[in-house]
Amino acid sequence: MNFAGASALSELQVDRIDQFLGCLKKLSARERTVFRCLLEAESTREISERLGISERTVESHREKVIQKFGVRNSLELAAMVVRAFVGDRIARCPDWVAFLCE
Repeated sequence: MNFAGASALSELQVDRIDQFLGCLKKLSARERTVFRCLLEAESTREISERLGISERTVESHREKVIQKFGVRNSLELAAMVVRAFVGDRIARCPDWVAFLCE
């Protein structure tokens, strides 16, 4: 278990969180940045402008993130986040908090 408070979670929930964090660790620095932007519901154009890269490059990073998480699209990626981190339990996961604060 990678986070505090895990004893209060079901085994399935712990497995989902561990799977999610394992995928998160596979992302490059730029992929993590794009992923954070996706979580903030930024469009491809907004991400492109924010990061100073082309929209095609943003799409490429998005596809790599989706591939590394083993999902088919951005909607499944969002669902994975929700399934892994229900309610305020996300706040007790140092790996997730560290990711958000990078």
